[in-house]
Amino acid sequence: YLNNPGEAIQMSYDFDGDGQVDEVNLSTDELALPEAKRKYLALEFTLDGNVTDDLRINTSYTWSHSYGNTEGLVKTDNDQADPGWTTSYDYGDLMDHGYGNLPNDHRHAFKFSGAYNITEALTIGLVARTTSGRPKSYFSVHPAGVDSCAEGNPWDACISQYYDQASHYDENGNPAPRGSKGNLPWLTNVDMSLTYNTDFFGTDMTLKGTVYNLFDGDSAMSINEERAQYGDNGLELNPDYGLVTGRQSARYVSLVARIEF
Repeated sequence: YLNNPGEAIQMSYDFDGDGQVDEVNLSTDELALPEAKRKYLALEFTLDGNVTDDLRINTSYTWSHSYGNTEGLVKTDNDQADPGWTTSYDYGDLMDHGYGNLPNDHRHAFKFSGAYNITEALTIGLVARTTSGRPKSYFSVHPAGVDSCAEGNPWDACISQYYDQASHYDENGNPAPRGSKGNLPWLTNVDMSLTYNTDFFGTDMTLKGTVYNLFDGDSAMSINEERAQYGDNGLELNPDYGLVTGRQSARYVSLVARIEF
């Protein structure tokens, strides 16, 4: 059965195999699943226009805030890119302390693009972006007997422990709300292009070369966020926490030739 988190569910099925359809109704209290929430706020300021007859620019600054307890179909803070198959809401205890800044929360973003006509046929272009890093989290094993795993709660069996490091706690069992452990470094990228338009045997030909990531930046885009690991005496600090698992693409060049007729 599929159910919307935070809502009751009615199920009709032969659960005991006696040939009779059983009607089962579970209230929101019995399910104990928090309502799915994802909010996005943003303010954008732009400046766009021709500086001269040959120079045009577009600049913008965006302040935004993405927060809630679900990122949507994917879950990038634990590298789950398979749509609709994340650990979110598998068990109620997995959602404890899961409300906070989401992995796609880039609070500040600056963008600049411009094009300058060196001649009527030759144009140089520039696109620059710098974005604040996404929030970091701690993932550990849900401690028994607390929050949704407390005695008497629907999820007191603490089944999420079978998922190992999938809950929002530190290595000592303290709550670690989602996205509350700082941010990754800022990400800056500059692309530059040169475009040449000419006549080619009576057709319009365009030659374009683009250098992506001109300054070959290698800022971290993702890290290992598993805060705890199993040791001889139970959970302990994972020495691999914070290791970079993904960086921005290295500098590369694209060459394009286009003929229109």
